[in-house]
Amino acid sequence: MLTSLKDRWVSLNLATRRIVIAIAVLVVVLSVVVIATVSKSASIKEPKIEPIWENIRLPETTHPILYNVKLEIDLTNEVFFGSEDVIMNVTNATAVLLIHVTGSRDEANQRLMNVTEARLYSVTAGKERDTYIEGTAHSIDHTFTNTVNDYYVMKMKSTLEPGLYKLHMTWDAKLVRGLDGIYLSTYKDSSNVTHKLLASQMEPLAARKVIPCFDEPSFKAEFKMEIVSEEKYPLVLWNMPETSMDNAERNGFKKRVFEKSVKMSTYLLAFVIADFKCTEVLTTDTDSKVKVRTCGRKDPISEGDGDFSNGANKKEKSTDCDSALIPLL
Repeated sequence: MLTSLKDRWVSLNLATRRIVIAIAVLVVVLSVVVIATVSKSASIKEPKIEPIWENIRLPETTHPILYNVKLEIDLTNEVFFGSEDVIMNVTNATAVLLIHVTGSRDEANQRLMNVTEARLYSVTAGKERDTYIEGTAHSIDHTFTNTVNDYYVMKMKSTLEPGLYKLHMTWDAKLVRGLDGIYLSTYKDSSNVTHKLLASQMEPLAARKVIPCFDEPSFKAEFKMEIVSEEKYPLVLWNMPETSMDNAERNGFKKRVFEKSVKMSTYLLAFVIADFKCTEVLTTDTDSKVKVRTCGRKDPISEGDGDFSNGANKKEKSTDCDSALIPLL
């Protein structure tokens, strides 16, 4: 066979031989180029699309409008329970919802906050202010917690179209001794008896230890608050004035409802629960008659320590800025 090929090659004229050689060289060059291109393409990796829960910043697809929160706080057993309805506006289609929930754990490696329920509904605005009519329920395929960024992640079974939604959540949590979120503190009275009290510090990122929320300053919303607490702690304060107090379903507890807040960031939330005593006066330097209240441990207040503060507030022009608009950043 080789002899036959050789004879055919010899029989070709010079021009034909050159054409055959050129074709052979071209085939070799093209083969090298193709192999190099394929190898390079195989070595190029597709750009990695980062899941939104890996980003420390909340996505701009969802914004809260109103939080309707109920907290039951048990200082004796050092726990609290919560439920909330968050009215929110989804501005872009999404199949994933994120909300901040602390991923912190205690010394026994138990979660400090445990979400027990999450449900989502479409809503439409009612005729009355702050009323929303519940519509279609949207199934959540599964949930998980991203502890790095403190996200509670909800993957939906189908894409959510832009519109108004209500996210209903319930949770339980532990009251801890610290200096952020709502935390336990203590003091001793004149008889050396230890008393518990609850205080709070939400700034900069601790509101997520109290309620599931969009815990970034730009995600402002209005808040409604209901607090159930033990009646042996008569002082219960929140950002807004109390509007009503009734017996709670739980024996030995009182239910307090507060005025709705202005639109504000989550880090401005503030709570106090204590067995403090209060004294109050009305200012006399203006026509507005503003009530000034001083609260503290029972012994000092009973001994008149609060009178100095009230007297000063009563005499000074404490209401000069009463009509000023103070932005809640």
